[in-house]
Amino acid sequence: MTLWEVVDYIAKLMNKSPLKILLRRDVSKPEITASDYCKTLSQLKIENNEEITINKAQIIHAQVPLINPLTGLLVKEAEHIFT
Repeated sequence: MTLWEVVDYIAKLMNKSPLKILLRRDVSKPEITASDYCKTLSQLKIENNEEITINKAQIIHAQVPLINPLTGLLVKEAEHIFT
C-alpha cells in the first residue's frame, strides 16, 4: 500500500480532500514530503506501531485578476481558459 492510498483512505473517512491532509511522523523519523506519496509504507520504513499525526494542510490560494483594470477585458490567461 502506498502512502497516497493511506492519505486517500483517511480523507474519505474524514470527508475531506486528500490534498488538505498533512501527515507527520515522530521527530526522530524522516519527514513525509509530497514525493513520498508514491512510495510504499515499507519503503518509508513505517512500522506497525508507529504513530502518525494528521493535520489540516494549509493551502494558500493566490488571488489572480480575471479582468485587466486598464482595458476592462479578460487577461490573456483567463481568455485562454474561458474562450
